[in-house]
Amino acid sequence: MIKKHKLTHITIITILAIFISNIIVWAETTDIPSNWAKLEVETAIQNELVPTDLMKEYDRDITRSEYTLLALKLLNKTGQAIEIKEHTPFYDIDGHKYEEQLVRAYNAGIISGYGDGEFNPDKRISREEIATLVVKLLKQINPEKSVAINQSYNFIDKDQISSWAMDYINYCYENNILKGINDLEINPKGEATIEQAIILIYRLAEKEDLLNDNNIDIESIEIVDYRNGERVVSTTNIIKSFADDFNKETTKIIKKLSEDEDIDLIDMKTDRAVLMIKDIAVLDIMKSKYEISFYASTIDLNTELFISSVNEILETLDNENDLKRIFISSIEYLRNDKDQIISENIYTKFYIEANSEVIKDENGNESVKYNFNFHDTIE
Repeated sequence: MIKKHKLTHITIITILAIFISNIIVWAETTDIPSNWAKLEVETAIQNELVPTDLMKEYDRDITRSEYTLLALKLLNKTGQAIEIKEHTPFYDIDGHKYEEQLVRAYNAGIISGYGDGEFNPDKRISREEIATLVVKLLKQINPEKSVAINQSYNFIDKDQISSWAMDYINYCYENNILKGINDLEINPKGEATIEQAIILIYRLAEKEDLLNDNNIDIESIEIVDYRNGERVVSTTNIIKSFADDFNKETTKIIKKLSEDEDIDLIDMKTDRAVLMIKDIAVLDIMKSKYEISFYASTIDLNTELFISSVNEILETLDNENDLKRIFISSIEYLRNDKDQIISENIYTKFYIEANSEVIKDENGNESVKYNFNFHDTIE
């Protein structure tokens, strides 16, 4: 089966795959971020983007006032001064816990009410509402920023998206700020959780280059050796040469991933890095004279940490969304046919192949291995 797509910067082979399953908000909340959100939430905290009050109950629905705290944290990164001209913008925030922050946010132009003097600070916020607010925040941070979209997306649930929110959702989706709960499924009326809101703010900060570069040190890195049946950790400065050969963004992601307790960096050279996720997945990125290649493999498609890690690396290799869309569509094909091989030609420079294979262990037990490999020809 051959398909054509536009892809910028990469070529891929895929033998792996699973897309993040629907995020389920449990009745009982947790003070630990979900696996899929853990890396980005922790990085957001390191970058001082998360107020103390929101460093808990990450899977709880976020309120309008709590989102405001996050938005102000990001706005503060820009150093913009806020002149308070209107001291009572809403009648229903008088005496509220976050009254001062809501007044500041209103005067900064990053929140608005319902037109009748009401803000409803404790109302839970939907995904389409938060997408709208994030784009408005972006415009306040960078007034010259264009929020035009390259195309409209045929979301599965587009009939549920309010007309006033469509352009904002398209922009957030196109720029990897808001992701679907499934391929092209947004769930616009679904209520956003604290961790989802944190990640939206974090991704916006990342795109606007507002993160603290010093939070991820690329002077040294730990490598784990499993030879002789023992886990031996050593520190090396080879990461500096790796950064020179690849790029700063990819190197920072490799370093960040390696600091996760479930991910080990098991090999690094000036032109290659290999990560192992638990005992079920491997990520291998390398650069030769002629191409950059990224290979990923797993035996468990339900490992959300694997999918999020792959996506983070892909974001440093491809500035557009084509790569992820191809990845998602490949997953769907592999889910339906374990023996399928998917090949996709992208112009003359890029090539993508996805497949899965049945493997046997030493006892004859069968399992399925999924692989994913990207190639970018260097010109």
